[in-house]
Amino acid sequence: MVQHIDECRLCRREAKLLKSHIMPRGVYNRVRDAGATKESDLVKVQPVDGTSLLTSRQIVQRLFCRECEDLFKVGEDYFYSLVDAKESEKISLCRHVQEEGGGAVSAQQAAALVDIEQLASFALGIFWRSNVSTAYDVRSYIGSMGRNFEEEVRKYLVSEGPFPSKCLLIVTVYDGVHEGGFSPFLFSTPVASRITYDGQKLWSHSFFCLGLEFTVVRGGYEGFWGKIIYPLPKIPMVLSSERFSESKVADKIVDFVHNTSAVGVLQKMLPSV
Repeated sequence: MVQHIDECRLCRREAKLLKSHIMPRGVYNRVRDAGATKESDLVKVQPVDGTSLLTSRQIVQRLFCRECEDLFKVGEDYFYSLVDAKESEKISLCRHVQEEGGGAVSAQQAAALVDIEQLASFALGIFWRSNVSTAYDVRSYIGSMGRNFEEEVRKYLVSEGPFPSKCLLIVTVYDGVHEGGFSPFLFSTPVASRITYDGQKLWSHSFFCLGLEFTVVRGGYEGFWGKIIYPLPKIPMVLSSERFSESKVADKIVDFVHNTSAVGVLQKMLPSV
């Protein structure tokens, strides 16, 4: 058997590299189990050429050693505990707080509901993997974090540094079904965009995964986030809830999917998706 020995991108030690999933394997499994009968029933929507197709292909690349794969798995397992039915009361509690308060809850309030460090590790792990990958399916995001942010996140993931500076983590929980019949049980790969908030030009990094949207906003002058969130916690985070049927995110997803052209087997099943 061929041994793939090279430098692990996360710990930077020479080791046997595994076939690492950029989007976790368990995410594909849960989307499949939510409605499809087998992995090849998953619909992949491609923004570059505006097509959609059936595929069983997952985004994998030899990047990390076994030890680092296990580090990612800790955050992934916690995330699964939130979205799996047996632990759904945690998400229900998040929604309850949002409804009672009429808006998002702060990091201090969120700490009583979820493990913020585990959610941060899960989200940053996916952003970072997509950023350092050379996989075709995440090509539009590769390198989007920039060298400084990339290194800060790497050190955080291996417990060599604090949560990245000048960052805010926003986690939005969605429930319900869009009027077009779309469920929030889907996922996207990360995207990055420039935004302006309170006069500051910032970078927004986001992805959607199994009913939760993760956004990391990065930038601003020294002390910017401390002015907005006081006192500033170790991991600045905002947790909110929204009905999928009423969200702008859902509208964008539905419009995009309906405007793609089905190809291959999917074209025979659904002339337009």
